[in-house]
Amino acid sequence: MWKALIVNLVPSPVYFDAGLARTSIGNKVSGALKGAGNEGLSIPHSSKWFPSYDSENKEFSAEVHRKHITGQNAADYTCYLIEEDEDAYKKQFSPFIKNNITPYMMEEMYKKAHAAIIENPVYEKKPKKEVKKKRWNQPKMSLPQKKDQVAQKKASFLSAQMGYQELINQTTIFYQDFSDKDKTNLLNKQKKK
Repeated sequence: MWKALIVNLVPSPVYFDAGLARTSIGNKVSGALKGAGNEGLSIPHSSKWFPSYDSENKEFSAEVHRKHITGQNAADYTCYLIEEDEDAYKKQFSPFIKNNITPYMMEEMYKKAHAAIIENPVYEKKPKKEVKKKRWNQPKMSLPQKKDQVAQKKASFLSAQMGYQELINQTTIFYQDFSDKDKTNLLNKQKKK
C-alpha cells in the first residue's frame, strides 16, 4: 500500500513534442514548455531553451526570464517604437492603443491575467458567433426549379415567335391592299434608301 502512495506522489515524466515548430532558443514553443513546467508537469528540459540563457557566458538569468514572462521585453520594444518610429508603433500596437494600454501597464496586465488563470484554471468556451456567409455565385437550383425556368424560357421564346408571326401577317395584309404598281413603287423607294 505504501508503494502505491509513493508512486502517485512522484510525477511521471512528460516528453515535450514541438511538432513542426522550430526549436530555436527563445521560440514561443519554449514559453509553452515553461508554462507547462510551472504548472507541475515533469518535463525533462534544459534551461538553454529559454531566451534568458546567455550562450556566451553559459549562464541563465532569472531576471531576464521574469521580464519575458511579464511582457517587459514587449514594453521595452513599444517604448523604443514610440521614440523612434511613431507610424510603426501605431501600426503594430493598434489594439493596445484602441484599448488604452500603455507600455507601463503591461506588467500589471500580465500579473492580473496570471492571477485570473490561477483563480479559475478551467477554460470556458465562448459561444460561437453567427456569421452569415456571403455567396459569390448563385445557389444550385432544384430539379423542379430548373424545369420551371426552362418552361418560362420556352414560353418567352414562343411568345416572341408569335409576335413576329403576327407582324409578318400584318405586313402581308398591308401589301395586299396595294395594287401591283404601288408595290413596285414602294420596293423601289426601299432600294434607294
